Amino acid sequence: EKYNFHHSVLTGSCTNALEFIAQLLDIENGDEIIVPSYTYVSSANAFQSFGANIVLVDNYADSLYVNVEEIIRKINPKTKAVVVVHYNGMAQNLIELKQICEENRIVLIEDAAHSIHARYNHEYLGGFGDFSTFSFHSTKNITCGQGGLLVINNENYIERARRVKENGTNKTDFETNMVDYYSWVDHGSVHNLSEIQNVLLFAQLQEVETITSLRLKRWNYYYERLSPLIQKGELKIQSFVPTSIGNGHIFSIILKNEETRKGLQDFLHTREIDTRTHYQALHKSEFYIKNYGRQDLPYAEKLSKTLLRLPLYFELSEGEQEFIVQAIYEFMNDQN
Repeated sequence: EKYNFHHSVLTGSCTNALEFIAQLLDIENGDEIIVPSYTYVSSANAFQSFGANIVLVDNYADSLYVNVEEIIRKINPKTKAVVVVHYNGMAQNLIELKQICEENRIVLIEDAAHSIHARYNHEYLGGFGDFSTFSFHSTKNITCGQGGLLVINNENYIERARRVKENGTNKTDFETNMVDYYSWVDHGSVHNLSEIQNVLLFAQLQEVETITSLRLKRWNYYYERLSPLIQKGELKIQSFVPTSIGNGHIFSIILKNEETRKGLQDFLHTREIDTRTHYQALHKSEFYIKNYGRQDLPYAEKLSKTLLRLPLYFELSEGEQEFIVQAIYEFMNDQN
């Protein structure tokens, strides 16, 4: 009710939620799913595992937003769905993407793994696509150790989802006394979150406003203190749609080249500051090349080589953030 989702199913993981969608889509041989190359492997693998062909698309230059024009070019009669990824809880251009999918009668899937409590056009992410998925992994803002959520906004899939969730049986009908016993009626699997994880998740969700507020405060501190370097072109951060309100999940910076990123990461390590890169672009992965061949998606590849994530977590203090910021300035000054 809070997020205005039509139908929600707690799952064992975000990957599990994506696999649930793949089962509901009844993927046939030759069906294609369009996916950004710069994303976690589950965004593609969940559908590949059920027989879909994965069609990867690039980002815009120096941006974490998927190239909408490239999506349009790659839509064809075999296209079953488009997956969009809200990196760091920053919304993609959902109004345009939703219109494109509706016009072409294909399914829009929001991979909102990063995006609990993030908004777009004053509405919460996850409520725009036919489906959306969230993660409650230990690395996410709201966590129960390992867990996920499937949101179904398209009414046409809700009834069948109940059967798929119950291992392909009509158990729901049995529990409501509509049938005398339940039996195997469809494809299905075990898509559920354990009771213990539910308890942990419930406690976290009660604090979602506080957690999000504190993470955004830390995100904004980085942004304000690093703005001079951004203005000088020494580094970039993720741009965002004006009507998008993030949730402070990740603060990543984009360096000029791979050498600069490695240099900064190594320098910060000497100060005992732990930073991380993120995804290898999927089109450069061994599995994708083996199954689909080589593809040129330069901007996704560049992100793989130049993006660096700074520490950002609930208990990070302003003093610790300032220590990190000063170290970044020290490195940049030495470069100049």
